[in-house]
Amino acid sequence: MKKNPLKNLAVFMLLASLTMPSMQAKEAVAADAPTDNGGATQAKSSIVRMELAKIFSNWLRIPTLKHSTPALELLEVKTGKVIYSYNGHRRFTPASTVKAITCAAAFETLKGSYQYKTNLTAEGTIRGDVLEGNLVLSASQDPTMGRADLINLANQAAKQGPKNITGTLILKGPAVKGMGFHPSWLVEDWGRHWMPVSSNLVVDRNITYTGNLVPGYKTLVAKSYDGKLFEYLLAAKGGPGWVYLDPVHRRQFIYQSNHPETPKSVTLAVSNPDDFNRALLQDLLEKRGFKFGGTAAPVNGGSVTPLASHSSQPLSLILKRTLNKSDNLYAQQILRTLGARYLEEKNIAGGGENGSSTLEDYGILALNNWMRSVDIPAQEIILYDGCGLCRKNGVSPHSLNLVMKHMAADPDLVPYLDLLRVNDESDKGRGSYKFKTGTMDGIRSISGILTTSGNQRLALTIMVNGHTPSIRNLSIAMSSLINQLRVIKNIGVELAPDPVASPQDSAVTENEETNVLVDTAALRAAPAKKAASARRSTARTKTKTRSRSKKSHKR
Repeated sequence: MKKNPLKNLAVFMLLASLTMPSMQAKEAVAADAPTDNGGATQAKSSIVRMELAKIFSNWLRIPTLKHSTPALELLEVKTGKVIYSYNGHRRFTPASTVKAITCAAAFETLKGSYQYKTNLTAEGTIRGDVLEGNLVLSASQDPTMGRADLINLANQAAKQGPKNITGTLILKGPAVKGMGFHPSWLVEDWGRHWMPVSSNLVVDRNITYTGNLVPGYKTLVAKSYDGKLFEYLLAAKGGPGWVYLDPVHRRQFIYQSNHPETPKSVTLAVSNPDDFNRALLQDLLEKRGFKFGGTAAPVNGGSVTPLASHSSQPLSLILKRTLNKSDNLYAQQILRTLGARYLEEKNIAGGGENGSSTLEDYGILALNNWMRSVDIPAQEIILYDGCGLCRKNGVSPHSLNLVMKHMAADPDLVPYLDLLRVNDESDKGRGSYKFKTGTMDGIRSISGILTTSGNQRLALTIMVNGHTPSIRNLSIAMSSLINQLRVIKNIGVELAPDPVASPQDSAVTENEETNVLVDTAALRAAPAKKAASARRSTARTKTKTRSRSKKSHKR
């Protein structure tokens, strides 16, 4: 295939535009001062003075952003002062940076040491080896449980209690709607591993496989799709796959893509996980000698006897996975946990006027209350979920920065920052950045705490909406801007103001003290890994070029 010279030209123009700010920097001091070592002169100082506004304005003019809608804000953590803002108070679709808000609220509300507790109890009257009542599994929204944990619960119960149950196994959770797939998510997200259905009892992230279904249930490959919507989904190339459990007739239906070019999906999302996972536990108990009557038995004032329990890892570790892996199910379960806590604190019962509300709805209420408590402007943030998958979410860069500032300014909350992803190049004089990213088709965002080479802590959020589906060039451009900011040595160096835009440009908020000292040597010092990767990439390119030349010659 022939090379496209325009592609190379576009890459060159992008790289040239990203280096503009350093070319326009002004030297702070005369650097060729004589020394006493035989008349030799010192090398020029790498510390230069430049106007911060120009760094941003030049970045905002790069060709990559020409047809997109960008926004950014830089805020000083110590003072809360906004140093620079472009569209900083306007709402943008945030994608997964929503998880940074959900996890911050959970970290402060529940504390990092919080553990999920899942308990199995015998409720009723015990007479010898007979329980006149039911086994009750109290689910806790724990996103981390797996089948091994269910086996452990069954083993504990087998050592403790009666094996003959006149009733059945009951799954108990908050008295509101139990399982959730948000109606505002895209239909293309249904039946996908990246967004399983939320539930009171989660097992293996509510994902299973064709060879790992509930034993003892008849397995059927669905022939009827219960409506045109499912039919269209499964007829599409690369369609989804899921399983539905019918607990009444002890059947499970597999739904898989029927597109001729799409292999049948082995991985299946569980569409009704509370029913499916309860059936898994009941099967494990039956294999250990438990017998159930089949229907829930009246308890009639019996006692509650603990049989088994499971505790999760500390919440801080769960939040770390949520933020680093950008796990949508984990984020939704954390939102549901906040909702369950809200119900408990407000003493709200299910049913009646609350019967139409889901646990996610109460989680959003809890999240909104937390955001008000940290003075996030209500008009700058609208959330529908806790993971960021909903495109109706709207968040401003300023709101995200206020969340980051709140967590960074409180000594009790600072450990939260260690749960974020981190890029630390402080050993190269380039500071560090702890951050959460967000990516969907046409959307790219990043928010976090930037510690500069001058040891100043800044909340930095960049958001771009309406971009092309390919985000590679945009990711490079965002990294370039962050790299220019991380080598700041000092903020507020006095220089004559050089406004980036006219006074009529309402999108720009520019502080008077926007001049900075930056270490250009550190800026030019590429990280070792990236440099090595670039060399390998160049070598591969040369090899491919030679190979293509030979093939072309043969043709």
